[in-house]
Amino acid sequence: MKISNYTFLFEKSKEYFVFNSLSKTFLLIDKESFCILVEKKNSKAEISEKDIDKELFNELKKRLMLCENHKDEFLIIKSMLMNIRNSDNQMHLTIAPTMDCCFSCFYCFEKGNHNKIYMTEDVMNAVIKNIKRRKNLQNIYIRGLLKFNFFIMIF
Repeated sequence: MKISNYTFLFEKSKEYFVFNSLSKTFLLIDKESFCILVEKKNSKAEISEKDIDKELFNELKKRLMLCENHKDEFLIIKSMLMNIRNSDNQMHLTIAPTMDCCFSCFYCFEKGNHNKIYMTEDVMNAVIKNIKRRKNLQNIYIRGLLKFNFFIMIF
């Protein structure tokens, strides 16, 4: 087993925590186990039940904080995202109602091409229609800009 790339170890006020961004779980652990995990993660060494308490080892596995050496975690995440995208009961939308930006950041992909492009009413209505036609929709996650307040009103 190895410590997941998505597992983070940190100490706060003499308490020791493990967090995994895949499972979105925290664990409070003892200092000795924490030190062992930090050493294993930093050295990219394998970890086994012999290294830490068996119950903690199993809990770390269950919460995806440890993973099999041969597993490609990026492919696991990609598979999870594809399952979410193909789900009938949830929808994830990222909406940019405008590309009209006045910040002119040096790293911007626009490279000075700041067209005043705005989402049309037809596009807004198509998004709403798409949401309404999904009869089994239980959860909707919307990411967008603050200018997008009108969208929240439909629910």
